[in-house]
Amino acid sequence: MLGSTTHASGRTRLARALGAGSAALLALSLCVLSTPLTAAAAAARPTALGQANARVALHPAPMHPAARGTSAQPRSVVRPIGRTMRPEPRSVGPAATFVVNSVNDSPLATPTSKRCVDAEGSHPCSLRAAVQAANNLDKPVLIKLAARTYKLSDSVLGALTVTNAGGTSIEGAGAGSTKIEVPVGDNYGVFYLETGTGTSGASLVLTGVSVSGGTTSDGAGIDVGDDPNLAVVLDKVTISGNHATTDGGAFYCEYCNLWATDSSLSGNTSGDDGGAIYTYLANLYLTDDRINSNTALDDAGGAIFQEYGNTRAVGGSFSYDTAGTATESGDGGAFYDEYGATYLSGVTVSHDAALNDGTGGAGYEYFAALTAAGVTYSDDRAVGGIDASGGALYIYGSGHDTLSDVTMSHDTTSATTDTDGGGAIFDYGYELGNSLTISQNSSFTDNGSSAICLEMSYGGLSAAISDTTFKANTSSLADSGAAVRLYASEYGGINLTMLSDKILDNVDAGTFSAGGVEAYADTYATATMRFDGDTVNANTSRGSGGAGGIQSYAYEYSADPLEIDSSVLEGNHAPDAGVGGAVSDSSDDEYDNPTLTLTSDVLSHNSAGSTGLGMGGDGGAVAAVDYVAVSITSCTIADNTASGTAAQGALGGGVYDASYAGTAFNSDVVTGNRSTGRTSEGGGIWTSPDYGGGLLDRSTISANDADQGAGLYIYYYTLDVESSTISKNLAGGSGVGGEGGGIYDYEATIAATNSTFADNLAQNSGALHGAGGAIYDYEGSSLALYYATVSGNAAQQGAAIFTEDGSGTLRDSIVASNHTTLKGKTEADCHAAGRYELLVSTGGNVLSRASCVLALSFGDDVTAKPGLLVLASNGGPTETMALAPTSPAVNAAHGDCPSTDQRGIARPKTGRCDSGAYQRAAPKK
Repeated sequence: MLGSTTHASGRTRLARALGAGSAALLALSLCVLSTPLTAAAAAARPTALGQANARVALHPAPMHPAARGTSAQPRSVVRPIGRTMRPEPRSVGPAATFVVNSVNDSPLATPTSKRCVDAEGSHPCSLRAAVQAANNLDKPVLIKLAARTYKLSDSVLGALTVTNAGGTSIEGAGAGSTKIEVPVGDNYGVFYLETGTGTSGASLVLTGVSVSGGTTSDGAGIDVGDDPNLAVVLDKVTISGNHATTDGGAFYCEYCNLWATDSSLSGNTSGDDGGAIYTYLANLYLTDDRINSNTALDDAGGAIFQEYGNTRAVGGSFSYDTAGTATESGDGGAFYDEYGATYLSGVTVSHDAALNDGTGGAGYEYFAALTAAGVTYSDDRAVGGIDASGGALYIYGSGHDTLSDVTMSHDTTSATTDTDGGGAIFDYGYELGNSLTISQNSSFTDNGSSAICLEMSYGGLSAAISDTTFKANTSSLADSGAAVRLYASEYGGINLTMLSDKILDNVDAGTFSAGGVEAYADTYATATMRFDGDTVNANTSRGSGGAGGIQSYAYEYSADPLEIDSSVLEGNHAPDAGVGGAVSDSSDDEYDNPTLTLTSDVLSHNSAGSTGLGMGGDGGAVAAVDYVAVSITSCTIADNTASGTAAQGALGGGVYDASYAGTAFNSDVVTGNRSTGRTSEGGGIWTSPDYGGGLLDRSTISANDADQGAGLYIYYYTLDVESSTISKNLAGGSGVGGEGGGIYDYEATIAATNSTFADNLAQNSGALHGAGGAIYDYEGSSLALYYATVSGNAAQQGAAIFTEDGSGTLRDSIVASNHTTLKGKTEADCHAAGRYELLVSTGGNVLSRASCVLALSFGDDVTAKPGLLVLASNGGPTETMALAPTSPAVNAAHGDCPSTDQRGIARPKTGRCDSGAYQRAAPKK
């Protein structure tokens, strides 16, 4: 590849030349195409590959059999360029001008003549004669053509051969009126450029002409020989209707250099690769060109096929280019890049296609590097089979691709298998590591088969997506995500980071899929996802077992860590037996428990399941299943719904936690969530933290709704409640009496310290009484309240605590003013199915009724005036019930004090503390 300085200066000189008239164009083009190019070409062999691809060229990576047939070798091997590529400097002298005055295709009258006089006599100058005379001059030559059609009818001589090392420039009156054609039925190309005898290199500059009708094996429009000192410049040129039986319908180039500006390449075809352009170890510079409706019939690169080369396209468009046919598979509808580097800026790519189970509707990157800035891809397709992938881009192997300010819309595939798809991008890494970066206001809209699919085996793939919008993308594939899908298999690892992205209104209809983003880690693989500052709104998974927003799954001996920070997940839905309206994470790997980590997020108005569809769901906002360790910190989980049915209630209106590896809630607010259906459980949280236990710390669980455990339902194992408030939750209402307005614990062990249970209700349903307004302790469960406050709760039985086949202890706590109805007069603090199921007092408690405990202990105080104020913000992260100065709870505790109260206010280090969760008196110094 040309060095950046040479490239920039060469393009600047060329741009000036194109606007300065024919003579200046020729002289300046020769300046660009002789000395600078040949000097750069001296280093072309190593630099044309780029630093990364040079290594690949020396040690080609194995080819993916599914991607490139059955061969395990690259398409070709680098051939030697020659002993030297830099000629000795020479003086080319002033330009000569030939004015063509004949449309006859006649050669020079004298083959060695340096004057344009063809064999027709009377001094006519044909186009062929002018080109031949220019070759003899070996100096800059300008050939001027009138607005006429010049047919190359000499089938013996065939293509116009250019060997002039000094440079030949052909200028017409315009591509629409000055036409150079091969007649129909003649099988040869239009131009052939090669190094002449005893010279070094040659160059051809075409301006304001059209080139058409060529038919040959390679380069039917322009065929450039095998020499790095050969170069072509096109300005306002049309190359159309040419056919190469093998490669390069319009242009074929090995080692050479091509500049094209404001030109059109259309309707060209190739039997194999490069419907319009085929390059090998070459440099291609395109500016404001229109490349459309070209076809590679039997392989790859409908518009351009590049191997070991470099392409830079600025402005212009690729459209309606096609690789493959209805019976032949094709890759790269517009562009195929193998071991090369491509830079696109401000280009429009649309309506391109890879057919017959093809890949890369617009582009195919094979161990290559793509940089795209300000590029628009739209309506590109990979179709014609169940394995078609990459509607716009298919990236394979060790590639490093960077997209910024890129728009991809309405791109799609015909894939029906869950390992294919990628309506916009399919990125498959194999063995060697590769990377994908998308940034700077990029957008993916209305793409099918998942907008982006990332797959990796035997290596690592790193993807970073930032400041990007995914909207209205769709998929019907299983284990998929309508916006982004990750699939890591066989020792593969995928690391996805999404920063400040918007994932909106995407829909996936596949089973076990996500409306937004989904990751699947197969055996011995890892799929890691991290979201930071993202917006995930109104996405829908319509398939059974799906998650509305984000889903992650790890098979055995694999991992799927999922981290979501400072993000908003709102209005996502998984109606068809969904698991996790916003987020779902599950793992079958009992040896390496992955983590679900949510930090400083807002999850609201999400839902799982649908009463109308008769398909219940669990986890209105969040679901964690099996071997997943859950950590939720500083999050707001509000107004989410898990919908059940008349036959079966849903679990976890806010959070469904069926993990085996432990759960921690820290500084969270879980409010306004609902779990519906008959005997629904866990309006705010449903949890079963088997081996690791559960923690609820400095959190608020309020105003949630379910039949059982409206605030929190815990099944099995342990839960520590510390410095938290569980309040205003409502149990019951679907034809059953509510049980456990605040907490329902089933065969679980709960220890609550410095915590408040207030204003929770287990309501009646007809003749069915509510039970356990604050806590329902059931079936072998064990409850320990330590410096807790339980007040203002209501239920017909056990307004504070209902115990059935359970047990518990009460120490230095307040259980008072709980009634049969909220704000009622009838005390109903505690109820136990049997005497020995009553709580055991260990002293220092303030009680409304002595019957709350098996027996009063030292320091217990039974009183009708506990001196508690209403639940309010009294400092600290949660609401508390302050103590009146006359409260008997002041200095009533008899056990060791915690270091602080629920608010974080220090308790006395010596002397007695206040009973309950609130420390009224400031410690004495």
